[in-house]
Amino acid sequence: MVRSCPLFAAPTGSLGDREIAGVSVTSTSGTVVPLDAAWQPLAPALMYSDRRAADVAAEIDCRFPGLGANVSWGLPKIVWFARECPELAGRMPGGIRPIS
Repeated sequence: MVRSCPLFAAPTGSLGDREIAGVSVTSTSGTVVPLDAAWQPLAPALMYSDRRAADVAAEIDCRFPGLGANVSWGLPKIVWFARECPELAGRMPGGIRPIS
């Protein structure tokens, strides 16, 4: 759990005696950026509109009917990257993780 973060620090006195209970980060797309252990990009981002993982999305959809897997999701992009760039994917600590 993050206890403090200077990036989200409020100006002195603006919150009074209230505490920040949490911060949420979200997005609307399945963009994936492969990063190394130093958080440096290993390859360009796979944008939500990148259609190279269409076959993988179809494969996921066949294996899990009713899920409605879509090429814009992060999961097909992650699988596609691991298959197409195994050397780079292997340099990612803990495997590949989507960020959006």
